[in-house]
Amino acid sequence: MRRPRICIIGLEDYGLLSGETTTNYVGGETVQHVLLARAWRDLGVDVSVIVYDHGQPRINMIDGIRTIAAFRSDAGLPGLRFVHPRITRMLDAMREADAGIYYQSLSSVYTGITAWFCRQHR
Repeated sequence: MRRPRICIIGLEDYGLLSGETTTNYVGGETVQHVLLARAWRDLGVDVSVIVYDHGQPRINMIDGIRTIAAFRSDAGLPGLRFVHPRITRMLDAMREADAGIYYQSLSSVYTGITAWFCRQHR
């Protein structure tokens, strides 16, 4: 039987999760995501976190939690980057996670993208 899989949409989470200080961002939602990821991992759940690309490997394991780098926060041409690379790479990362549950908690356009993806992939 396959272990349950959860994917967190936490673009800003990489720095806190990895301990790298080069990303220079820690916020309340980021802390919550990392605590949830670690708790779910400890319960035996396969956890993936979709994060910004800071130059790390696209797929990276950190303490048993898989990170998937979606895109650089400044990538693409203004006006067009909403579609590519942001939406296209986010959808690719969600496919890569292949989770049964996708957790997205910030109020943003990614809420709609996550809902659309989940509806399309049941």
